[in-house]
Amino acid sequence: MNRDAGIIFGVRCFPSDEDISWVKASHLINLVLNDKIHETTIGDYLNDHPEIICRALGYDSIVYEPSLKWVEKTKDNTDVYINPDALLKRPDGNYDICDFKKGLLKRKKITKDERRRRRFIDDVDEGIAQLDNYEEYFTYDGNKKYALDKYNVSISEPRKILIIGNVENTVLIEVEQALRGRKDNLVIDYDSLISYYVGSIGLK
Repeated sequence: MNRDAGIIFGVRCFPSDEDISWVKASHLINLVLNDKIHETTIGDYLNDHPEIICRALGYDSIVYEPSLKWVEKTKDNTDVYINPDALLKRPDGNYDICDFKKGLLKRKKITKDERRRRRFIDDVDEGIAQLDNYEEYFTYDGNKKYALDKYNVSISEPRKILIIGNVENTVLIEVEQALRGRKDNLVIDYDSLISYYVGSIGLK
């Protein structure tokens, strides 16, 4: 420290919300660009900074990795719990279901085939199947009560959100084509998520 000048070296201040948001966004980008990390690392970061996903997608709060016991289920279901990555609180008080996957840097596209046969690659289909399983959990009254009692969450007609891929392997029109018939699903890449977050700073 220079006592005469009153300057402390090695400390950087971020005076505005926009500056801070860029720092948070940059770190998330670095995580997504590291294909060697686990999906949970990305999820943990978003849990530590819930404003990223809440501001980007218009949610009030996040319940991260709830452990929900199957109180009611079909006889063929051998699962004991579901563990969605996140439940996102909507302005109406109900929650949507969200899962975080990797940026899939080695994939050229997250969709395949021509328009009339457009569908997702396996990585995306697996994520969507997981979300469908989570949605099934909430079709049973006993499970709904368990979630309400343990986490104070209620789910009705949830939107199922899969965050996966990056701007280079995600073509919006092809994603929309692959989602035909699935009005309750949203597949969004990390670059778009970050862009929405940064764009929301300063908005009321």
